[in-house]
Amino acid sequence: MDYIKKILPQPIKKYIKRMLNKLHLWRVRLRHMQELKRIKEKKRIKVVFLAIHESVWKVDTVFRKMLDDPFFDPMILVCPHVEYGHETMVEDMERAYSYFSGKSYPVISSYDKASNSWLRVEDLKPDLVFFTRPYNHTRPEYYEDAFHKFLTCYVPYFYLATSHVSEQSMFNTHFHNVMWKIFMPHQHSMDRAKKVSDNKATNCVLTGYPSCESLLVKNEGKKGAWKEQVCGKKKVIFAPHHSIGAASGLSNFNEYAEFMVELSTRYRNETQWSFKPHPVLKPKLYRHPDWGKEKADKYYSYWDFSENTQLDEGEYSELFVQSDAIIHDSSSFIVEYVFVEKPCLYLVSDKQQPGLKNKFGLKALKAYYLAREKSDIESFLISVVDGGCSIKADHKQFLLDEVEPLYCHDSPSDKILRSIKLAIAAGK
Repeated sequence: MDYIKKILPQPIKKYIKRMLNKLHLWRVRLRHMQELKRIKEKKRIKVVFLAIHESVWKVDTVFRKMLDDPFFDPMILVCPHVEYGHETMVEDMERAYSYFSGKSYPVISSYDKASNSWLRVEDLKPDLVFFTRPYNHTRPEYYEDAFHKFLTCYVPYFYLATSHVSEQSMFNTHFHNVMWKIFMPHQHSMDRAKKVSDNKATNCVLTGYPSCESLLVKNEGKKGAWKEQVCGKKKVIFAPHHSIGAASGLSNFNEYAEFMVELSTRYRNETQWSFKPHPVLKPKLYRHPDWGKEKADKYYSYWDFSENTQLDEGEYSELFVQSDAIIHDSSSFIVEYVFVEKPCLYLVSDKQQPGLKNKFGLKALKAYYLAREKSDIESFLISVVDGGCSIKADHKQFLLDEVEPLYCHDSPSDKILRSIKLAIAAGK
């Protein structure tokens, strides 16, 4: 068989691969139809959410609304991220479990530490499985084994505003094509999925991004997300991306890590800071030749324990709403922070490859002030402290064009629940 594969012309290989993909997608679709037939008459369906990091849990409003809807019986299964070793995996799982149990959500860990054993998804007898990440960074029972057996849904774990991963990776992996439903955050993502994906995005539904609903809610009566200070200070978020050293990465962390510490010290009487890193930045720093575990832990400890700083690695909606400004080079935050209508600075680099932001992301980026060197960062910070930094006209226009149509009349989470109910009732 391998010999035959070697001698086949490339066009024939591509044709065979395309036909095999179509056959497999047809088999998955048949499985979906069988599952829909099985649950169509059920009065209540069991929904299992596969959660890995609590900081990329972008479906909280969906989960809470399912808890309040008698048609749904939702629960969370905490799953492993196996890419960075056993110790980091266990630490991440324990943190996620603590986060969800602290919210009094029905949650169970997939890993039994005492017996070193794993719970299978089928043991929970789900009717519907919600994925929260599209990557094969977990065990197969919480990835391909699950999406080949059950009706599956997915909300992208980032806002799809950048192209630091290829469009094929964003819209046309096997994962994307076999999902029963994918709920898209904006029209551009729908248009690109239709263009790029093998199934022409027939499983995609435009809803808006459910994690941003909480960013539109007034903060009155909410618990303070910021460390108390002896006097009022400007609250600034520093949120670095994880893609250190990557050729197509967004991260400028190595260039600005120490400078951000300097700023937080120099302006300690006027500002307080939240260090809000991507969840996989720390394990990447552990492996980086210029960092290592000791240096990375010391850096994180500075932010965690200094008088005017704090470390935030989990939920962030209240942190955003209660802040005064953000400085970052992240992906999803390009759009998410725009919702809170506060000044925002994006760290750019001449070393970055062109085209890292897609058309939608570039429109959102017009809301930002841009920093290409340290002096730009400090100038922005001073303007925030002095109160002279206001949001830009393009910021307001983005809210009118992209936020109001998808969020102000009907929430994304409501659209997601309604879409699921209608599809089950229709059996498709």
